[in-house]
Amino acid sequence: MFRLLLLLFITLSTPLLSLEFSERIYLTQDQALNTVFPKATTVKESQFQLNTEQQEAIETAMGMTLKQTNYTVHTGYNNDTFLGYAYVLDQLGKYYPITMIVHILPDNSVGNVRIMVYRERIGAEVRKNRFLKQFRKKTLKSTLLVDRDIDGITGATISSWSVATAVKKALHLTQYIQHEKMASI
Repeated sequence: MFRLLLLLFITLSTPLLSLEFSERIYLTQDQALNTVFPKATTVKESQFQLNTEQQEAIETAMGMTLKQTNYTVHTGYNNDTFLGYAYVLDQLGKYYPITMIVHILPDNSVGNVRIMVYRERIGAEVRKNRFLKQFRKKTLKSTLLVDRDIDGITGATISSWSVATAVKKALHLTQYIQHEKMASI
């Protein structure tokens, strides 16, 4: 009888354990910006909002719905030399958002990706460099699909997809920013 009750308790509590919140902060925003812009003399922050047409264009290109239309971009400079853009993005993992910084280089390829806050109970291996370095030099022409040009992490499959999605989003947001700059000239 005791074994049956114990087995019943374990069976019923297992789904609850997987929802357990376990926030781990690896980098503050300032630390993350220093990581992606180590030679910057200036980092400017600006906000922008996608209109409906821009949002739909990015959603179509990504094949998913964007949960937000307001974004913040950090632009790094070393004196007058442009170092690229950086976005602090939250992308939903299995249950909770993963906060990361994605650096886009001046040539529109991915520079650095770093996990800032990881909230899931398992899967934090996505923060390791051996996974994140796969994104370097990827562009909008890259598929950025796990198990194609990105090797996922066993036991962190959803988190692997989440990071790939955030990187793809950052590349599309950069394309939007550059299009807006060209339109204003």
